[in-house]
This record gives sequence, structure tokens and C-alpha cells, in this order.
Amino acid sequence: MRALRLGVALALLVAMTVPPAVGADVPGIKTSPPGQISVVTINARQYPILGIRRFRAMYQLSRALRRRPEAFDGGFNGAVHAPDVIVLQEIRPSNLEIFEHILRQRFGVKYVIVGPADAAAAILAHPETVSPVGEVLLLQDACSTPADDRYPQRQYPLARFIEQPSGASFAIVGVHFPKASVTQNADCLARNVDQFRTLFEVEQTPTIIAGDFNRRPVSTPFECDVDERSDPLPWYANLTAPDNGGRQYLDAVREFNRSHSTSMAFEWTHEHKAKKPDCTGNVFIRRSRIDYIFVADGKIADAHADHPGWGGEVPGSRRPGNFKYSDHRWVSARVVLSGPRKPIAPVVAADAGGLIRVSWEPVNAASQYILYRALGERAFGVAGKLPAETTAFEDLGTQHGRTYRYAVAAVGADGGQGVESFGNSAIADSLGPQVVGTDPLKGAIGVGPGKAISVRFNEGIADESVGEGAIRLYVDGHTVRGFAFRKFPRLLRFNPNDPLKEGRLYTAVVAYGLEDRLGNESERFAFSFRTVDPPKRRGRRR
Repeated sequence: MRALRLGVALALLVAMTVPPAVGADVPGIKTSPPGQISVVTINARQYPILGIRRFRAMYQLSRALRRRPEAFDGGFNGAVHAPDVIVLQEIRPSNLEIFEHILRQRFGVKYVIVGPADAAAAILAHPETVSPVGEVLLLQDACSTPADDRYPQRQYPLARFIEQPSGASFAIVGVHFPKASVTQNADCLARNVDQFRTLFEVEQTPTIIAGDFNRRPVSTPFECDVDERSDPLPWYANLTAPDNGGRQYLDAVREFNRSHSTSMAFEWTHEHKAKKPDCTGNVFIRRSRIDYIFVADGKIADAHADHPGWGGEVPGSRRPGNFKYSDHRWVSARVVLSGPRKPIAPVVAADAGGLIRVSWEPVNAASQYILYRALGERAFGVAGKLPAETTAFEDLGTQHGRTYRYAVAAVGADGGQGVESFGNSAIADSLGPQVVGTDPLKGAIGVGPGKAISVRFNEGIADESVGEGAIRLYVDGHTVRGFAFRKFPRLLRFNPNDPLKEGRLYTAVVAYGLEDRLGNESERFAFSFRTVDPPKRRGRRR
């Protein structure tokens, strides 16, 4: 009977997981640049019974991975990388196989389960981008014992890989440290950190520790210190700033946000079930950051908790349309294993005709540059791959009035790509100044004879392009004498030498070739108006 139920559930699962059509809200799948890996850690806690809710949670989890995470420029659209390594906690071996099946449909990748599926964390690897090296080692938890009825002989998998495009090596450990209340040993996390630090101190390759640590990083709770400026807890300081000057681990999410001067308000990963007093004395559902990706000897290209994810802005609320796939939100990081340093943000400047010029400072050891380009707030795409001697680019494929952003990354001799620079932007300008208003108005009647003619433009007019003929005034086929000049950057004026004649139709013509600051030239513009009629004469009284 159980086998029958499982078969029915799998049939429903297949029906649910038909790959979505790629559209504006489901961007195309990308792979990490050479020399980089995309790592995701997920506490994928499932429902305890076999049923459709459990399958739906895994389906929605894969859906969230398919639509997110963020791009390195901070945008949310079109930035998804198929993860190279996925670390999962609290997922049964049977569910792990089902989840791999769902991922295959979502990403078109048959992920490989690396190491035992019944360890405290499971590891999935993208076989087309990373290759396991050697056997997976199982590291014993510092506090777990055979007598521990919930976590007997708790073990953490250590796997070594080669990133295929660049040949760079790295090691990754999946962890799920139990709460102190479970082990009855409050210093277990500190003991595990000491053990891991000792073990990996002589590791020659970038090392990643990813998973659920069940502990916040600082002394003050998240709701009162979202940017984590309070004192670090001892376990966290021992990893990120060891006293003995040993190997330093970067907290990927914090490192990315600090380097970009952005808040960590959305980087929480766990929401508690029951209301508790917070640090201000208020009682409400609290949020915490307890899931991490720590990286030693690697650089952080980008890193975030799942956002917007399933949590609403107010703790305890849900974001409409986003299913709560677990009581944790996953964490992702794109880690640079090899590659030159991060370039300085490029200089971006608009020129006439819609041309945008991009230039950047050279980077030592660069064999190539990758130039990224984005339209507006969309995600970056590769605009070009340029040789090391080239540090400038001219973009002619623009549309007037649209904003284009650019960033650059350096590639090393081994093909490894370094962290992308910050971006800079410019607005493409291919049109000359355009008239946006006149005084008198076009078609006006009853204009007074002492009126001067004013023309307003949508942008500034270069003073050197304004001559006496910038505005000409005509009446009855004759030129009205006067003087045209630039009163303000966006305002030209024509002052007639003599008052306008009453009851006449006048036509003002704005000349071709008025230039904006870039040298774009204006088009001819004309408008007409009629002056006030002369007063009617009254007859004599007899």
C-alpha cells in the first residue's frame, strides 16, 4: 500500500514539475563564470509524513532556486545561475532523490549526490561544471555520541572538487550543528569550530563551510541589530577573525553587503514559530540569521539569503504567491576560486549620436576582460570579451533616452574570472535639443505688440551654437528684424527691434543645428500666433 501511495505521489510530482516556459519572470539559466562556483545551502526541512504537502514543499523550493538568487549588480531579473554545489540539511535520502529529479526538470541538469545521503548534510554537485576528487570524508561532530538518540554519531561530509573550466580546486563541508538544548552542551558549536579550524589550517585550496549553524553571529538579536554591528559571539570571531592569526573565513553574506554598503535587513534565514520577547521587550515572532556560507582563500562575487523569499515584511506574515518551502530560507554565494583582482568601476560617458564610451584601468595579470552591459535595472549580460591590451569600448547599439549600465571583470591566464567591478551608467543621447514650450503658445491669438518670443527646450543649448538666426520671425512674407540670444541654458529669446503689428499672423522659426552639450543637433521647428486686433473706431455723435 505504501508503494502504491508513493507511485501516485510521484505521478503527481511529475505533473507538477513540468519545466516552465522561459519568460520575463523566469530567466534563462546561466552557469557560473570560469574560476567561480555558485554554492547554495538549504535547510530543507520536510513534513514528517508522506504526502503531497511534502512534495509540494520540494517543488516550491526548486521553483525558488530557479527564479533566484540575485545578480552581482543587485538586480533580481535574469540573474539565475544553476548552482554548482548544493548543500542540504534535514532532508531524507528518499526525498533527496526526488529533489534531484525536480532539479533536473527545473535546470536541465542531472545533479550527482556526492557522499552518503544519510549524513548530517547532503551534497549535490553539477557534473558539467565541477568534478569530485577522491573520497568523501565524514567528520565527527565534537559533541555527538552513540547515546545521542536524536543525532547519533553525527557526521559532516567533506568533499573536494575541481572547477572544470579553470581547473581550480576547492573543498566544501556541509554542516548542521545541533542546538545547545539538544546536545545539553552549550559550547558544542565552539568546539566544532575549533576542530574544523585545526583540520583545515593547512588546506591548500579554497575551503567552504556551509550549512545550518543554529546560532546567530553577534550578541544582539537580529531585530535590534540587523546589520550586526554588536560584538561577535566567540564562535563567530574564531572563524572570521582568529586571535592566533590563522586562516580567516569570510562570512559570504556579510562580506558582500559590507563591501557594497548595503543593509542586511533582508538576510535573515530562520523565523521562529512562537512569539517571544525581543530585545526591546515587545513580544512577537522573531527572525534570526543562523545559516551561513563561510569561505577561506576565496573572494565573494555575491551572496544573499533567499529574497524576497516566502517571508513578508512583518515577522509572522507570508509573501503572497511564495510558498513556505521550509522554516529556513536558503543562502547562496558565488565564490571566486581563481582570477585577478576586482577592477575599479569603469568610467562611462555618453557622446553624440547615442554613442556611449566605456573605459577602465588595467588590472595586473589580466589576460582578458569581460565587459558586462545592462539596460536599465535589468541584469547584466556579456557585451564583449576583450584582449588584455584593450581598456576601452564604444557602444553604438543604444536607444535614445535609455539608461545603460556597465561593469568589467578581469580574466587570468588560467581562464579564471575575478570579481566583477561595481557598475556605472549613462543615458544614451542620440537626439538634438527638442522644443517643449513656446511663448506665445502655438496658435495663440490676441498677443500684445510688445511681446518677446521665447522657446524652451528639453535640455541645455550650447551657447556657441546660438547665432543671430537661431530664431527668425516672419510676417506677411517678410523678416522681422530683431536679436536672438540664449537667456538660460534651456531658453532662447527673440526680441523684435520694433513692436509687433496689430492683427497680423506671425510665424517664428527655430533654426536647424542648435547643439546640446554632446553636439547633437536640433531639428527645425516653427509655430505661428496672431497679434491682438486693432481697436474698432467709434462714429461721431451728432
